[in-house]
Amino acid sequence: MRVIAGKLKGRRLDVCQGSEARPTSDKARGALFSILGNSIVDACVLDAFAGSGAVGIEAISRQAAKVVFCDNDPQTLRSIAQVLTRFGVEASVYQTFAGNFQHCLSQLAREKRTFDFVFLDPPYDGGYNQAALELCVPLLAADGLVALEHDITQDAPTVEGLRRVDQRKYGRSAMSFYRLGVSE
Repeated sequence: MRVIAGKLKGRRLDVCQGSEARPTSDKARGALFSILGNSIVDACVLDAFAGSGAVGIEAISRQAAKVVFCDNDPQTLRSIAQVLTRFGVEASVYQTFAGNFQHCLSQLAREKRTFDFVFLDPPYDGGYNQAALELCVPLLAADGLVALEHDITQDAPTVEGLRRVDQRKYGRSAMSFYRLGVSE
């Protein structure tokens, strides 16, 4: 797995060796960043359920101003930080946050943090999609976007305060996109 584009293009992402992380495929990641386009430049990004950190690292490569990586595995987060250090990324550009997703997202909301882009990639069989999206509502900037990666067989949740604006399919995965607003 490698960084697709930007200032870190071609760098190898060798985080989480032996972990149970299910990294977002290069194809899906490339398509995601094509959808985001230049909106990622100077954006504040949340990579929840970070796993390999591939999406957040890609955002840094494409000039995001700040990326917050959340994961319940401290070793995973140390690995992401080590990769970023090896790539020469300034520590001020990213933050790691260890804990389960409810704790992490609730803490960020208590701190009144907002994000231009939130990427959620919970375990497909964990049943976390609804709760994770609900916790993102107070974290989303006014014109922000949430992308939820989920199994293609799962319906995209309906969440009060968010409206689904798009859905794309990539092999066995789907990505559902949400913005603030009333569901239709």
